Amino acid sequence: MREFHLARSQPRHLLPASRLPASLRSPQANLVSLQDSLRLAQHVLEMFRRTLPDGRDRRLLARLANRLIKITSETRRLGKG
Repeated sequence: MREFHLARSQPRHLLPASRLPASLRSPQANLVSLQDSLRLAQHVLEMFRRTLPDGRDRRLLARLANRLIKITSETRRLGKG
């Protein structure tokens, strides 16, 4: 057991620091976390969509991306109201 704790305290390889916003690393139920999550979902969806060949699936993901844009826009209005 001692070896296990020693190995954990001195790792050989360090993981790179997270590039996620703080609100996504420890999400909370608030508007900022929701908006960050929506933006991340938009980004990942778009990256995946661009890997697909032109066709039905790519068009479907484009429609979903447009819906996310509209949802994100509505959450911005919540913050202003």
